[in-house]
Amino acid sequence: MSKQRQLAILSALLVLFIFLSSCQRRTPSPIIETPTVPTATEALTNTPFPTYTPSRTATLTSTPYPSPTITPTATGRWDGRVLAMTPLPPVEVTITADNIQRISALAVWGKGQANDIALSPDGQILAVGTNIGVHLYDSLSYENLALLQTLNPVRSVTFSSDNQLFALGQGRGVIDIIDRRDYSLITRLPPTRRDLPENFEFSLNFSPDDDDLISVIKTTNGIFIERWETTSWQRKVSFSMDQGLAAYINPDLDLIGVIDNEDLTLQSLTYPEENDLLDLPAGISPAFWDRMADFGGEVAPASDGEFILINNGAAITHWRVLAEDFTYLLDNYPNKIPNPCYDAPDTCLNENGGFSWDCGDEPGTPPIELIALTPDDIMVLISLNNNRTEFRRASDSLLIWDIKATFKDVAFSPGGEFFFGLRLDGTIEKRTTLDGSLIDFIDQHPAQLYDLDFSPDSAVLAAGFSDGWIRVFSSANGKMLGVLNGEARALQFSPDGALLAAGLLDGTVRIFELDEGSYYDIAPGHLDAVTDLAFSADGNQLLTVSADCTASLWQVEERYRIRNLTPDSEDPFRVTEVDLSSDNLTQFFAGNRNGIFIVHETESNEVLLSTGTGVTDIALSPGNDILAVTGANSWLLLQPTVGLPPEPQPMDAGLASDGYALAFNPDGTLLTLATIQDLEFWSVGDAGFLANLQIDESPVPGSRPVSLVFAPSGSLIALGTSDGLIHIFGIPAN
Repeated sequence: MSKQRQLAILSALLVLFIFLSSCQRRTPSPIIETPTVPTATEALTNTPFPTYTPSRTATLTSTPYPSPTITPTATGRWDGRVLAMTPLPPVEVTITADNIQRISALAVWGKGQANDIALSPDGQILAVGTNIGVHLYDSLSYENLALLQTLNPVRSVTFSSDNQLFALGQGRGVIDIIDRRDYSLITRLPPTRRDLPENFEFSLNFSPDDDDLISVIKTTNGIFIERWETTSWQRKVSFSMDQGLAAYINPDLDLIGVIDNEDLTLQSLTYPEENDLLDLPAGISPAFWDRMADFGGEVAPASDGEFILINNGAAITHWRVLAEDFTYLLDNYPNKIPNPCYDAPDTCLNENGGFSWDCGDEPGTPPIELIALTPDDIMVLISLNNNRTEFRRASDSLLIWDIKATFKDVAFSPGGEFFFGLRLDGTIEKRTTLDGSLIDFIDQHPAQLYDLDFSPDSAVLAAGFSDGWIRVFSSANGKMLGVLNGEARALQFSPDGALLAAGLLDGTVRIFELDEGSYYDIAPGHLDAVTDLAFSADGNQLLTVSADCTASLWQVEERYRIRNLTPDSEDPFRVTEVDLSSDNLTQFFAGNRNGIFIVHETESNEVLLSTGTGVTDIALSPGNDILAVTGANSWLLLQPTVGLPPEPQPMDAGLASDGYALAFNPDGTLLTLATIQDLEFWSVGDAGFLANLQIDESPVPGSRPVSLVFAPSGSLIALGTSDGLIHIFGIPAN
């Protein structure tokens, strides 16, 4: 196609965009104040929200429809799933091998990590898509207006321009269409492809006139486009195209662009036969595209199609479409973020001055996390993975401001006066675009759950999260009783329930005195994250292990370190799991090495089991007579504390898959193993498989079991998954 023809097509599309834009309303600029956010208190608080006064001086267009609050009742559930804070039914007193066939899922607690955030066209509603549904917040008061549960994890949320509908793109390719006025389900659009992989990108957009909904699914094998008519919800277009280095959607111009082999393909979203091929600027070096192949590419298009910004993960180029060369290249960023696999303190160095583990040849984390244009295409937000975010003028890259933050998703207000940014830890910050200052934040969707533990009386369940809070839930109904301060990678209650020990991400060992409502830190702690811990049977001592490759035994009441050791001094490893015998004489360690190390109080370190593969969890039975080990394979080690290497008894019934977490029931007769798909139950006496229970039908990319605990009463099992959810299992009473 000739240059003249290309210009004619783009000019016609530009005229169409200007006409459509003239029909859209702009909201006036709000007046923004920055409130003072106090620090967290030591005492248990009654709410997970920070104690601040939200700014209410911002003026936006009024909400055209009422915003009802949905009460999670039995008649209001979607798809029969159990909502958080639902009282549990009466359950059997104990879970045993004899009644395990009757076990079932009772509830899912927590709000789940945020997968996608979106603002309504009037700027009033913030939608947060999670693995259990979509949470709707008032963007000024931050009130949680509703939770709409979905059958599959929500990956994409989009509003119609008239604010009457919103669509939820979910796992498996399912799309729910919701009425904005009362949050009712209008229809569910079934997936057109049954062979979607676990990991895929899902984008939904309404056409500018709201006549159509456009669905784009990107996989490693291709791009699949569907177009639905919004009055009948009949499919009107369905086609696919090859995946390239990067692809972007411009619904205003009804185009999808795909970059590959230094070419840009512009494809109509309505007419599969209409496409165009443009040469990308020759001035961009081949190395730019090579880096894009390593890190994965991203393109931010101007809504009128005049220019695009191309991010290759380490540099950004601005190109005015049809120009012979790019406008500028931003390449003053790091070439790569250092692989955290090797980011370890000197305590992990071996006798050769290096590390004894191999991180592989992965390209690592790209320096640039995302780029996003403001609604008027004048400014661009660039978020970096070195805890920095820039705000630049898109036309010439002039830096306006930068702040210390990294965002993995952003949603701008319609007029661009403020934005919501989703941080890597799950906190959602509201910031002004004037200078990037913080207006407020929502900390209800931590990105990661680390650990769980029941209190000795089984009344409460403590959970450590990535957003800096330890949340304490009622075991009766999942209601949150309060929060404690600290980003806890490991948690354990003392045997008498008076203390809660927390191993924090920064290496701090923190002890919460629950009766006093306060805490203290045992100094000096570890040099890296505390990854696991265990109280002695009398509660006087605490054993902690760390990513700094060491283990420490602490005297709790007097707050000092009894001793410090390196489980394998010749080839130190990052210790991730620990267990302690009830006589306080034997310690078991696992980490990023292929084996289990044992340390007796009066003996040197030794290898108890060489697994050949990584170990994800270990558990010592209540009687200290069996050590269970899981990872790519699972074993039972009989009599591990007697000093002689036991013969591993493999759990090889052909049913166990890769294990992530283990737990014995209180009497030690039943072992529960968590895999990606299910819970597996094994008889301890003969390592025999008894039953399995599917955790969730919906595949959740990146989500995995991280913690599995039995209530001391034996009546409940809590499974924490990395997506911030807590799954509760039990046996309903007859």
